[in-house]
Amino acid sequence: MTSPASACYLPDMAKPTLTILPGWDMHEFHLAAVATLRKAGLLDQARELHQRGLDAPSFYHMRELVQEYVTLRAG
Repeated sequence: MTSPASACYLPDMAKPTLTILPGWDMHEFHLAAVATLRKAGLLDQARELHQRGLDAPSFYHMRELVQEYVTLRAG
């Protein structure tokens, strides 16, 4: 049986890119990642990331979670 984390992993080629802006807090970062997935048409993954992100205890954990779904780029 696969864990929820491994079931949602997207290969790098399929991941949309999120440009990180300076000054974002954890919640803005989370919402930007969800919006990036929605914009790419990955609605199921956006919904899943939104739900899983609500339980992230720190920015570090949120970043690790978001990187399962999108490629991060500094802006």
